[in-house]
Amino acid sequence: MVSRRGFLSGVASTGAVAIAGCSSSSVPVIGGDSGPEDAVEQYLTAGQSGDIEAANEVLHPESSIYPVEEGDLENEDDFTVNDIDQVSTRERVEWEMEQFGDSGDEATEEEIQDRVERLDQDAEEELDELGADDYAWVLVSLQGDDDDEDEEVPLVTVQDDGDWYLLL
Repeated sequence: MVSRRGFLSGVASTGAVAIAGCSSSSVPVIGGDSGPEDAVEQYLTAGQSGDIEAANEVLHPESSIYPVEEGDLENEDDFTVNDIDQVSTRERVEWEMEQFGDSGDEATEEEIQDRVERLDQDAEEELDELGADDYAWVLVSLQGDDDDEDEEVPLVTVQDDGDWYLLL
């Protein structure tokens, strides 16, 4: 059984390597017109309800945690999803620099652009390895039932054969 902190830490560490009141009971259909935010929302909704089948539907088969198995999603209902937003690579880099950078030094435009280019290059290489079509960054804001502070987690999603998947 994975704790809520373990679940969030796993998602956060993998995302670092990626809607107010969106904790709804409806599960969006992945594919067609849905996008990266929908894939993330479906995974988080599945995690909260312990729905292994729904979680696996939106995890890319090459994801490090695929397939989710019985017991992996237990006790994951004690957090609230505050926001799910697709962000640009630059926004992802700026978020990371704000979270983990030296708060005394501001990055130069050149440093930011170098990181953006490296992250884009890494993502393109991953796409080639997966044989996927596209990728998108999603920033998720979560709040645990026992915490007052939000946790933000960047996640990467990939589009493969027209469908969006979470890549953890």
